[in-house]
Parts: sequence; structure tokens; C-alpha cells
Amino acid sequence: MTENLTISNAPPEYPGMNFALLRQEGIKHIERLGGKLWTDYNTHDPGITILEQLCYAITDLSYRLDFEIKDLLAPAPGENRKQFFTAREILTVNPLTINDYRKLLIDIDGVKNAWVKPIKNSQPPIYYDSLRHTLTFEASKRTQQVNLNGLYRVLIEKEKNVSDEAGEEILKKNVKYKLNQHRNLCEDFVSVDILKIETISVKAEIEIEEGFDVNKLMAKLYFELDNFISPHLHFFTLKELLNQGKAPEAIFDGVPLEHGFLDNEQLDKFINKDELHTSDLIQIILDIPGIKTVRIITISSDKSSESEEWALALEPNLTPQLIDIDSLISNITFYKGQITCNLNLAKAQSHLESLQQQNTKTPSSTQIKDIPIPVGEYRELSDYESIQNDFPATYGIGEIGLPASASPKRKAQAKQLQAYLMFFDQLLANYFAQLDHAKDLFSFQTKNKTTYFSQELSSIPGAAEILKLDKNATVNEWNDIDKIRRNRFLDHLMAQYCEKFTDYSLLLYESILEDKLINDKINLLQNYPQISAGRGKAFNYIDSSQVWDTDNVSGLKQRICSLLGIPYHRKTLALSNESDETEGFHIIEHILLRPRSGNDPEQTPNFLAFGYQISEFKSNTDSNKKVTCVSEKHGLLQNEQIKIFNTSNYNGIYSVTNVQQDTFDIETEFVASEEGEWVEVDRTLDPYSFQISFVFPDWLPRFQKENKQLIYSIISAEIPAHITPYSHWLKKPKMQEFENAYQLWLNTKMDKNATNNLIKILEIGRVERLAFNVLGYMTIGTDFVVS
Repeated sequence: MTENLTISNAPPEYPGMNFALLRQEGIKHIERLGGKLWTDYNTHDPGITILEQLCYAITDLSYRLDFEIKDLLAPAPGENRKQFFTAREILTVNPLTINDYRKLLIDIDGVKNAWVKPIKNSQPPIYYDSLRHTLTFEASKRTQQVNLNGLYRVLIEKEKNVSDEAGEEILKKNVKYKLNQHRNLCEDFVSVDILKIETISVKAEIEIEEGFDVNKLMAKLYFELDNFISPHLHFFTLKELLNQGKAPEAIFDGVPLEHGFLDNEQLDKFINKDELHTSDLIQIILDIPGIKTVRIITISSDKSSESEEWALALEPNLTPQLIDIDSLISNITFYKGQITCNLNLAKAQSHLESLQQQNTKTPSSTQIKDIPIPVGEYRELSDYESIQNDFPATYGIGEIGLPASASPKRKAQAKQLQAYLMFFDQLLANYFAQLDHAKDLFSFQTKNKTTYFSQELSSIPGAAEILKLDKNATVNEWNDIDKIRRNRFLDHLMAQYCEKFTDYSLLLYESILEDKLINDKINLLQNYPQISAGRGKAFNYIDSSQVWDTDNVSGLKQRICSLLGIPYHRKTLALSNESDETEGFHIIEHILLRPRSGNDPEQTPNFLAFGYQISEFKSNTDSNKKVTCVSEKHGLLQNEQIKIFNTSNYNGIYSVTNVQQDTFDIETEFVASEEGEWVEVDRTLDPYSFQISFVFPDWLPRFQKENKQLIYSIISAEIPAHITPYSHWLKKPKMQEFENAYQLWLNTKMDKNATNNLIKILEIGRVERLAFNVLGYMTIGTDFVVS
């Protein structure tokens, strides 16, 4: 049945498109303003004619405003504009959970399965000496073991095509590089081991039905048994997951993969088996179309001399793998009734290869791994037609104009009306231009300095004679209003990601505040996928080509530097001064400073001291019940509890009072002046796990005392909650010494001597605990030796 097309007589949904309503409201406004002088509102009145033309132009503007947002933001033909981030760019993150890392590893060619195991007992064993308050490699009655956190062992099950030692070494190298590319802050992968193979053999007698190709059945049987004994994970396509009804935020939750998408539920089931049951194998075989019955079946392993009829126990540190089809084919006998079927190895292998290709994780070249941004239709929103062209020809103001025979007075009257209408033309033309540039206002890909847009009226009748157009007028220059508005638009865009710049003006001079603030906000938004997804990501320390003057830095540093408006590249700061304004800081992960071995005969067993030096105990001038302790830049708080040791007269636990920068008091009687050491009572015994040090230059204006609290606040807000930060403020000579040691440490990939030197220098910078409001802090002993 043909549907009749009709035009609705209902008024438009939006008032701006309702010509009759606009005309009515315009007349009401005229009545309020000049009702005593203007009483004729009929269509022949010139004033009403002008009103109607303006109402029509407003309906055109409203019509364009009602376009879909994708049309309003559509770029002009040939213009390469990136208005939004895609789902894969903005929703994915650096690996965070164990499953994230497993997905990352399984996505590597040559890796069939992977496990990431936390190391509970770190090597070499480290002990805390409660008498000397040091870390030591020697166990005794007064020591307790300190186990480091954040260390992992990686186990890899390789694909069958990785068959020799050279292939295994290449695979391990690829795995290590991928892991360090995506390593999280204060975590490290101690070892990568490829699991050895436990070869599984199956012997069976199977009866098949008539009409089935025995070679295809053999290929299918091998494929199913192999996938059960050593399963292959199925990579989903984006289309498959969307068809399952999964939301994009769930699909892209996690690390982006090259071969598709992995399901967490499927991954959780993808675990090592501890035994194989013949009942499971029988069920798998019987599920194959064409298999009638399994008469006899046994399973065996190359690690056991006996075949099992019920269950085969598997070695826990090996990965089970079915023997090759050319070896298995001699163990499988097919029957049709009582007649034995002959197998053709070449045909069976050909069918098997076809099945395996269908299950490979190599992505199709046409596979879509992202949701494209909707592309709108470019509408030429700024295209404006003057209202003068819609006036009746008798007015003589359109493109036709007046005849040559018109009197000078008539021509002057027409020109006067044109000049009057150009005021409205300019307003309307500017509105259309503003609408056309809405995509620029909400864009962070351009550094356009204009927020109020206009367009010339040179094509409007009479414009060349009436208007004085300045062809030399400068464009794209900042003015105060544009700066304020541009900042507000950028704040709106940042708010979409729950981001903002807080108290930024405290770090900048007023003269450069607005310009630099705008550029820094644009830079943050342009790099936001990387800054957001990698906020907990560490730097890749095994890439020797990316050590200095590089952007190979942690995601935390990138994020903090972006919020502070300073470059995040790792570069030399000790040579900077107020004129060149090379600003920045360094981040050191304590877990990378851990000892790697404890059997070096040249090293001292006590390798890290927690004690702070007390250079002198003095008699207190105010009370004979108190003793003043001199400890340079101790950083203690009022009433904090400490333990004093290594003295003859003052060993014990005290609450400190009268805290000054280099002194504090303890409540006890003065006996004699001597030296000693102190430690916090409730300090952590582990100086490595989930702790980082920030090394700042203290001579640059941005890092002066008045700005430190703001920097601390940003760091405290941005650092992962499980990580404890410490700060070191170094003067220029000490910064130069530190950077030399730090660069050597990076170049030598954490060589023992380079690590020792770096840790020795870090002891020079005192830790400011108040700034970060953390529970404890560490000092690094002078005789620290890393093996």
C-alpha cells in the first residue's frame, strides 16, 4: 500500500523556525517601543517588510542550528581535522591487572599462553637487623626477613612453531621488551621462563559411521584433543562483541591488542591442568560428527613409563602438549564395523592445517579494531545570502538595483536603506560565521587565537561603495576577551575528562600567564590518551637507545609535567638557569635500586643503614630533665616517636619535643656529650617496594619555596595510591653529580657500581615528609653495595 505524503500543519518544534511566531513577537515588540507613532502593521508597510525579511533570515539560522552535531562539526572537503579520540584511543589503558598482562603476552606471535606470578620470596634474601637498624644479607636471631613487593616471574607456553633454542631466545627477547614497554611504576619482571614440554600421547580404537572421510575425522580428532590438552584462546572481533550486546566501554576496557579482543571469563578458564581424564577425552571424541563409539582409550606422558586408563597426573612446572599427528596416527585405529580403515598421513595433515588456519590469531587485513568517529555532511554553514536580495524589486536595493533613469534622490534613498540594512546583514553574517567555526571553538587540535568570528560583506549589493573595508587588518592575534574565552572553552573540554589546572597562576609570571596556560592546556588535551592511559606506567629501562634527551619517561612524570606546564623529556637540569628556563625533575623507582645478588665476597653484609646521625647530645638550658639532640635537617615532627641507639647513655624510645630544623629535645637527664643515631619507631622495614623519589632543582624560580606546596599537592593527587613518594631538593653542584650518576646508571642498565653510586648520592638529598603526608621515609646508607 502506497503511503500518502503530507505536510504537517503543526507549528515547528523550535520557536526559531516558526516564521509566524517570530513575526508576531516582532510586531509586539514594535508596539511596545513605538505604538503611538507606528500603527500600520499590514504587509504593505516597509517596516513590516524589513521585519519579515529578518524573521526569514532567523529561521534559516535556526534551521542550520538544528543540524546533527556531526554535521555542525564536519570538516570542509580536503581538511584533515581530528575532532575526537576514538574508543580504542581513549578507553584503553596500560596493563594494570594480571589478566591485562596475560592478554598483552598472548597477543605476541609465538606465545600460546602466559602466566604472571608474584614473587613472594625475593632473591637474594634480605634481612632487617633490629640491633644495628640496617639491612643485611646475613640471617641471625636478631634479624627478620624483608620480602619485596612488586616483583613478578613470567611463564610462557610457546606455540609449536617455536621449536629450537634460537627461536626461544628471540621469543624471550620479544616478551621482555613488550613487558618493559608496559611496565608499571615500582614493579619489575625478574625473569621470563619458557615452560618445557610434557608430551602427551593417546592410544585409542574408534568406530566411525558410514559416509565419513576417515582422514578428515583424524584431522578433526587431533585438532580437538590438541586444543583440549593445550587450549588456544579465541580472539574475538569487534563485530562479534558488538553483536553480543557488549558496550564499547566494556569492549575497550583494558590493554589494546593487535589480534583482536580477549574475554576475561575465557582467560580465567585458560589455566594449567594438573591432570587429564580419559572420560573428558572420550566426550570430546564422541562430540565429533561421524564418530560412533570409542572402544578403547589410554593416555600416557613422556615423563611416565605407564599408560593410564582413567587419569594422567601432569607435571606442575611443564606444559602438556599432544604429540605430532604423524606420531599419533599410528596410535589411533579407526573401524567401520569390523573393518580397519587405512589413514593417509598427507591428507590428514592437509585437513589439519586447514582447521588450524581457521583458528589462528593472525588478524585479517580488513578486521576493524576500532569504532570510527561518525562523519557528518559538510554544510557550508557560513554561506550567507543578504536579506536585501529578498526585498521586492521596487525597493531597488537588490542585485538588480535601480534603473539608470532613476533620479539622484531615489538612488540616494536606496543607498540609505542599504546602509541601514547592512547593520542587520553584518549581525546575521557574523552569526553564520560563528556557527561555522563552532568546530574550532571546541577543538584542541588547532591553536586558533580567535573566538569571535565574522565575515566580510563585500559581496552584498552596495557594500563596496558604503563600507570601508580594511584589507590590511591583522587576524589571529590574541586579545584579552579571546584569551578568557579560549581558556573557558579548553576548561570545558578538559572537564569532559574530569581534568583541570589548579592554582596554575602561582607558577607563572602574570605577563605570560594566559598565553602559556592556553598552550599547556592544548598540549595536555592533544596528548591526553597517552597521559591518561599511561598514568601508572614506568619508563622502559632496557631500551638503551632511549636514555637521555628522550621522552622515554614514566607516565606519571608526563602527567605531572603536563599539569605543571613544563616539558617532560629527560634532560640535563644542572646546566639550566633563569635565562634558559630548562625546567623539570627526575623520578627514581626504588625497586630498581634493589640488590640483585648477595654472594659477592667483597661486599659488607650490612648494606643499607636506616639510622640518622646525631652529631651531639647537649644539656638543655631550660630544663635538667631534657637533652637537646643535634641532627642536621632531621625532618621530625612534634611528639613523633623515635628510637635512639648506638650510644652509651641514651639508648631507648623517646617522643621528640621543641622540634627545630637541626635540633630536637628528648625527655631524659643529661649524662655526657656523645654521638649516636636515631630511627623512627614505626618506620617501614622495606625501602624498595612501591616507593619513588622525586629529585628537584631548588634554584629555579618555579621550584622556589612558595611553589613547593602546590607541586606537592599535584604529586599527591596524581601518584597511584599504593606508592609512597619522597622528595629531594638538590642545589646545582649536587644536581650535576646526581645527573652524571643517573645517566651512567641508565646507560649501563643498572650496573652494580652505577647503582651504588646513585644510591650514595641520593642520601645527600633529605626527604621532606610533611609535604606528602606519608607514614615514613628512608635514608640510604653510605656503604650500600648492590650485587
